[in-house]
Amino acid sequence: MKLTIRKNNGILKDSENIDLPDLVVITGANGSGKSQLLTALQESQHFFRNENLEKEPFSFLQNDIGEKIMRIESISSFEFNPSGGGLQSKINDRSRFSKLVTIAPFIGNQEALGTDLNDSNTLNQRFRAQFNIPDVGGQQTISDYDLTLIKRISQKSQKDISKLEFHDFVIFEDYIQQGLFSTNLSLLFKQYIYTHNYYPNLNSQTPPWETFNDILNNGDLPYRINYPDLNNPDTVEAYLTHIKNGERVEFEQLSSGEKTIMYLIFALYNSNLKTKDNLNTFPEVLLMDEPDASLHPSLTAYFLKVIREVFIEQNKIKVIMTTHSPSTVALSPESSIFTMVEGVLSQADKNAAIKMLTEGLSTLSILYENRKQVFVEADFDVVFFENLFQVLREYLDKDIILSFMPSGSKSESGCEKVIQYTNLLYDSGNKSISGLIDWDLKDNREAKRIKVFGLYKRYTVENYIFDPIFLSIFLLTEHLILPKEHGFDEAENIFSVINISEDNLQNVVDRIVTKVKSKKVRKMVDNDEPEIITLLNGFKIKLPKWYLISPGHALEETCIKAFPKLNAYTRTSDNLKTQILLKVVRGFYKFLPSEVIEPFKQLQSLPIS
Repeated sequence: MKLTIRKNNGILKDSENIDLPDLVVITGANGSGKSQLLTALQESQHFFRNENLEKEPFSFLQNDIGEKIMRIESISSFEFNPSGGGLQSKINDRSRFSKLVTIAPFIGNQEALGTDLNDSNTLNQRFRAQFNIPDVGGQQTISDYDLTLIKRISQKSQKDISKLEFHDFVIFEDYIQQGLFSTNLSLLFKQYIYTHNYYPNLNSQTPPWETFNDILNNGDLPYRINYPDLNNPDTVEAYLTHIKNGERVEFEQLSSGEKTIMYLIFALYNSNLKTKDNLNTFPEVLLMDEPDASLHPSLTAYFLKVIREVFIEQNKIKVIMTTHSPSTVALSPESSIFTMVEGVLSQADKNAAIKMLTEGLSTLSILYENRKQVFVEADFDVVFFENLFQVLREYLDKDIILSFMPSGSKSESGCEKVIQYTNLLYDSGNKSISGLIDWDLKDNREAKRIKVFGLYKRYTVENYIFDPIFLSIFLLTEHLILPKEHGFDEAENIFSVINISEDNLQNVVDRIVTKVKSKKVRKMVDNDEPEIITLLNGFKIKLPKWYLISPGHALEETCIKAFPKLNAYTRTSDNLKTQILLKVVRGFYKFLPSEVIEPFKQLQSLPIS
């Protein structure tokens, strides 16, 4: 392919018809224009001003026959967040089809009465009349897409429209495979199990978990995907198991480097599906901004192997990536190495490129302007803050990445270690380091490089995890409570609770608080003064002060005492907190208090000089 660079408002300089191989590895100093080039190419697919490309004012790529390349996908390392689907998948696919399952019998009856199914106006009028739905500005309750989908599912399943059930939509709707990086394994597993149970004659493929495990086996990661229960498709949830200790591991708990490899494994898995739509959903060119930033050098060879074999050879995807890794440059083909110097891209000698990258390594402090390291108190805090940072990125500077690190083992960790290590490394020259600690009701602990999470708001991160909102949704999700007894509507479930009203949510909170208060342990604070909490979705919820400022571990102990069934989740350290975080907080992050954004903003804005 050929690259033409047009001068932009940044550092890029005009360059014409640069010949590029199928794999392009670009290195160069910070500020040299690497990321600007990727951004320009990503945006180029949206602009096409001139048929005569010589006059085209934007940077662009051409294929081997001179046509402008329009299908370009971009991904950076902070987007490597593989997920098995989990709770959010259950919410999404249930809400996606519950409406259709309701509509289908009505459509079937109308068809039996001879109604023209292409007459959407008549169908909508009759549907609203039958179910007492008000006419809001002529808005269609049954869309043309709904009708088309229902008829298609009826044809594929060879069932009358009136007899269509939820599993028919899961099995026959072509929405599972959504491109090279699609990661919804739970939904894919569910589709296979439903097909196995209801249409066994159609199920000739290898179970997806077996295929995925075969790929994992070659990926040099110590995990295997779980085998789901074929008799309970509604409870399917894809997760990993550590092959050494057998413990359950959520995808979100993987290290940054493991997430990078796992993301590529998803790409490898999806390419093996070879669905008829793959060629349409895969891009022509994939832009990757420092995808190897979190990789240990030992994994670089596997990373490049997947890029070469899966992306380039199997799926004919051309890859342009940036890197600061000498290992990546050393293991890449000589013809793939390019350097960016002051906005000018040129092919480079591999040895020269490696030398440029390794200059100054003796300082042991490589600063990336867009990547900052943050010490936290414990291992769970890493999981907590990484997940919050991911779901809150819409409120934050997307160009600045925070990497969280524990200050030591559980016996060694704590706020004093965070402060000690942060100051030591900063004074030794690492200007990108900072620390994040709990409030613990202690004042005057914020310093130049130390920020406090929940300052003057909540004692520790546990006071956020065991917030009555998240605790109640977890109890509902895990079927540990009866909805009506704890303030939920009788028909409320995990799929509808996301639409709960502010008044109903306050009622749920009050019920949970009352139950927890009745079981308070000795270290809990006595202070019933109400605090008004503003949530990210705009709701204002009242909570008693004792719930916010009691020691976090005492609050956790009290919640377990109030709801003894939670003991089933406490067999391993931090497991209950992790389950609530991954199953509820991530999916319902709009119920977080708005105050949680500020510490991340403060950390992102810290200077590195």
